Amino acid sequence: MYTLLAELFNLQGVTAIDYGTNNLASKRGLALVCVFLLASKLVLLGCETGPDGEVIAKVGNSTLTVEELERRVPIHLNGLVTATDRQRMVEAWVEQQLLYQEALTMKLDEDLTVNRRLDQAIQSILTSELLERSFSIVSAVSEEDLRFYYAENSDRFVRDFPELHARQILIKSRADASRVKKRLAGGAMFDQVAREESKDAS
Repeated sequence: MYTLLAELFNLQGVTAIDYGTNNLASKRGLALVCVFLLASKLVLLGCETGPDGEVIAKVGNSTLTVEELERRVPIHLNGLVTATDRQRMVEAWVEQQLLYQEALTMKLDEDLTVNRRLDQAIQSILTSELLERSFSIVSAVSEEDLRFYYAENSDRFVRDFPELHARQILIKSRADASRVKKRLAGGAMFDQVAREESKDAS
């Protein structure tokens, strides 16, 4: 059984459609017909209110509420989503739910290969979330906090040995080396001579 009950924000149409077919293609087709009726603002049935808010779409036991649809809008698109965009979002949700429930009917969730992929996906999502939260904590540290920490722990940043910096100019022959040495002795800038004479990128 599939039911769609919807009232999309500034769309005034509310529509519902029921059918008992088990054919996935038929379900999808009827779902799209239902959304088309919604866009045409043909009022067939009143909206349904659930414990999580006003239900705008329902596939089996799964429901989509106005609040959930709003949460699906990317932050950078807040205020820019049109009624047509919302209609497409509902269509996408309906199609995803139909496919998901068909997969459950085929017991794909009990397949060992599928379960291994699910476990890998869960690990990847949790790892990404951990890194994102960790970096957000680090990024919250202010310049003042860093200066205070350095002042309180300056002894930990003292080098045990002096820091050395080395620069080089790579040449091919003794004659080239002699020419470079004369240029440097004559006051030429090391960086400029290196760019012009060195055979490597240093």
